[in-house]
Amino acid sequence: MKLKSEVIRLLDRGYELENAFARELPEGERENPGSFSAWSGRDVLNHSAFWILHTANNLERILSGQKAEWIEDYNHQNELVYQQHNQDDWETVLSHVSTASDRLLEETGKLSEEQLLNPQYLQQEHERPAWQHILGSGYLHVVMHLADYWIKHGREELAREVYREMSEAIAPLDENPVWQGTVLYNQACIEALTGQEQDALELLTHAFSLHPGLKEWSQQDTDMVSLHDLPVFKKLVE
Repeated sequence: MKLKSEVIRLLDRGYELENAFARELPEGERENPGSFSAWSGRDVLNHSAFWILHTANNLERILSGQKAEWIEDYNHQNELVYQQHNQDDWETVLSHVSTASDRLLEETGKLSEEQLLNPQYLQQEHERPAWQHILGSGYLHVVMHLADYWIKHGREELAREVYREMSEAIAPLDENPVWQGTVLYNQACIEALTGQEQDALELLTHAFSLHPGLKEWSQQDTDMVSLHDLPVFKKLVE
């Protein structure tokens, strides 16, 4: 498997999921204005598009000999994106999504396998190769927000299905136990959020065996609240 071709395939899949989300959104939800604490479908798409475009712009900067520009205060930036775009009409939203996706695909296509594997290429998070950052923005982050929206609107099975698909797609990309454990942990989060406690606990057992450092975070992770008081969970994090 060529890493670059698989990264591009999964970026395409993220864009495909966003298009399907927009196309299948019920009329009532499409017109819902939402709020910063309860995003509408429009807000979800605009949020993901901003960060995808941000990653594409950084890749372009690096290729032109400049340094990447990083946003330190994510929460503040997310609020700015919401304020600037929450009144956009659907044509504008879809254009924003399309432009961001096309740009990230274009910039990723210019990279070599060596650059994608380089943990210092994006000049941030030096333990994280460039491909993980790119996929994190253009696929994982997209799925995370779509799943969160679906869960909040009573479509738990769809959220689980898409998240499981993602986990199966990204797990083979890196044999590192930290990566493998993180993939399993994130899947466990979705299972916990949708009431699948036994499945979540089984996934956590494997995740912690691969990446014990996740135990501490799991005890404060709001995605895991439904598990925190369970004796099995308490034993797992000992």
